[in-house]
Amino acid sequence: MKKLLLYIHLIVIFIYSAEAQQIPNFQQVMTDGFSLNPAFTGLSGGSVSFTYRQAWTGLESSQSMSYLSGHTLLRGDRVGVGGNVYYEQFDVFKNYRAVTSGAYHMSLNESFRISFGLMAEWFQVRLDRENIFVQNMNDPLLNSESDNSWDVSSGFIVANQYGDIGVAYHHLNSIWGNKSSRLEGVLTTTLNGRVPVRYGYDLAEPRLIYQRFEDGRDVLSAAIFYSYEDQVVSGITYRSGSIAGVSLGFRVDHKYLIGYSMERVLSNEGKDLGASHEITFRYDLNKQYYRRVNPAEDTPLKSTTFRKKRLKN
Repeated sequence: MKKLLLYIHLIVIFIYSAEAQQIPNFQQVMTDGFSLNPAFTGLSGGSVSFTYRQAWTGLESSQSMSYLSGHTLLRGDRVGVGGNVYYEQFDVFKNYRAVTSGAYHMSLNESFRISFGLMAEWFQVRLDRENIFVQNMNDPLLNSESDNSWDVSSGFIVANQYGDIGVAYHHLNSIWGNKSSRLEGVLTTTLNGRVPVRYGYDLAEPRLIYQRFEDGRDVLSAAIFYSYEDQVVSGITYRSGSIAGVSLGFRVDHKYLIGYSMERVLSNEGKDLGASHEITFRYDLNKQYYRRVNPAEDTPLKSTTFRKKRLKN
């Protein structure tokens, strides 16, 4: 019996160190970006979104994740505030995460804007005792069924109407040596482009995400999304580990969006994992546009993720 419980605790340690410490990183472009970089808070004008993900459905106990998020702008488009809650369940393990985020946006000139962000995070990993079958639930080995951590992250972004580049460091306690958190430090670099197509009626958005983990691991994600007449969004993604995915979304009245994504492991080693499915519902607090007011004129476009009016002082 003690060997069984020790095995369970070893799995908790493994899950906590290898998976739970990673940043929630959903596949599609439809979710907000401030989980990757707190400087994104409020940058798109604000939204409320919900994402549900069922990962690796080929496993007997697949992984499920729910993510509720919101952010908005205050004080004349200069201050962004937001937060999200995240719940994940895998077999007998439950992970909870709550985040609050803030950012300050300022103009560098008529075209470029810089943003600085800070994020505070609370995290808990919990053992689901109701789904563990043991003879003695009062065994001392089960007393530590949950563990709590807190941490902070920071980042900055430089952006204009055609793209943005950002750098963030997650879990600064790993640098400061604060033992109140065992979350792994992660350096994240993002590069997003916004390229007008068909005289500005459509929009192509190439994206790159590079993450360097404290233990030396490198993860690279690449994607290209295409918006057709501000109504249909489609995309393909690829990330380290031979994981590829596709996405499809629909916008209504420039404020409502519903999106679906699916991804699979392409290698033979991962073929039995099955597919991962993800669905997102989003409501934009301000109508978002990317099409030119007059395609015949060289008018800067208004992106779905960066509104031109905030480039003004």
